[in-house]
Amino acid sequence: MITVKVPLQEAERAKQELMRQGYFLSGYSVQKEGDHLYFPVKERFDSPYAFEERALEARPEQPQGLRETLKGKLPADVLGRLKTAYDQVGDIAILEIDDKFKGYDATIGKALLDTNPKLRTVLAKATGHEGAYRTQHMRLLAGEDKRVAVHKENGVSLIVDVEAVYFSARLSTERKRIMERVQPGERVLVMFSGCGPYTCTLAKNTEAEEVVGVEINPRGHELAEENSKLNELTNVKNYKGDVREIVPELGEFDRILMPLPRSAETFLDVALGASHQGTIIHFYSFLHEDDYAQADTWIQGVCDRAGRRFELLGSVKCGQQAPRVFRWCTDVKIL
Repeated sequence: MITVKVPLQEAERAKQELMRQGYFLSGYSVQKEGDHLYFPVKERFDSPYAFEERALEARPEQPQGLRETLKGKLPADVLGRLKTAYDQVGDIAILEIDDKFKGYDATIGKALLDTNPKLRTVLAKATGHEGAYRTQHMRLLAGEDKRVAVHKENGVSLIVDVEAVYFSARLSTERKRIMERVQPGERVLVMFSGCGPYTCTLAKNTEAEEVVGVEINPRGHELAEENSKLNELTNVKNYKGDVREIVPELGEFDRILMPLPRSAETFLDVALGASHQGTIIHFYSFLHEDDYAQADTWIQGVCDRAGRRFELLGSVKCGQQAPRVFRWCTDVKIL
């Protein structure tokens, strides 16, 4: 059968992601060999991990997903329309539930706690991300009434406030992709750095000389400082404020990340001003799959106005926002 090969240190996160996306194949044991686990999956899919054909021992099938656990506990028409995918940040699960299903909050929340024993809190999104600080209100469904958790990924621990700071656990693979591209001695800038997921990941796992984060949200900056200390990082500097005011005072960088997909194009001139010949810029945007080249157009326009040139290194899908609308990372090199 098809299995996906995952390093032990990434196994828990990877399993939760496989379950969330519906790829995990229940009814079979997980196999351990050396420093890796082999998870049974239903099919091959786009994954950062390798696939292998392996013979796994069958075991009695148990409910694995939330939808299966809720069978018989919710009316069939409600269950059929319920979104059961969830994000996990540490021991907090975050669901997206329509207001018309609020009457089933406790049932849904308890079922998820029963499904995933590592969870202590189940929340539902009450609003979208709002304002310059990208905050999002949540309502409690079950478990402990809290909004802060310690999330682990890519060898770092991150204190995350899920209401007060924007954070996406789904971007851990993208953070790993960037991490694997950072070269020894680089000076790296992370604009819109939040609570420090990129800065901590890069500082902990690469030989970058310095990783600099700039975040306007005071709570995000506070947590970025805490996370730098938590991970014992000495090559990170965190600045609180507007990137337009702070970045021009920081000099030039070898690599610049712009993980603000809704409006990052309005800050391309700031990134270009902090670039030298050879700087790599990772520019993020939400675009329809038919329009992903719009990112190239934005970059071309800014470079033309500044009399600069660039080389397109590639574009990568790193998340889906809506049907056929994806989070794209466009990688370019300034010439």
